[in-house]
Amino acid sequence: MSTGSVGERSPILVELRPGPGVQRVALKPQDLAEMSAKALASAMSTVQNMAEWVSTTIDDLAGNPDKVKVEFGITLDVEGQALVAKAGAEAAISVTLTWKRRGDE
Repeated sequence: MSTGSVGERSPILVELRPGPGVQRVALKPQDLAEMSAKALASAMSTVQNMAEWVSTTIDDLAGNPDKVKVEFGITLDVEGQALVAKAGAEAAISVTLTWKRRGDE
């Protein structure tokens, strides 16, 4: 696990997964904090991009749903990249769109 912090906030613990062929080694606390901060920034960028993508897609639908639910996991690697997490052999994104029938309130 490594730590990252934003401004004066408490540190955020992040588990960074090693990629193929990468071995864990002891790092200085400062290096761990920098790696964690980079990974968290990448994760937040991924969340923002996913939210914008979903919003644009929903706006393009002929009939906008009353409720939208999108779930996805993010994996953080030791190189500071945030990836949509895999479930089995493929990335997992769950989308639920709900429309109310006219007259249902």
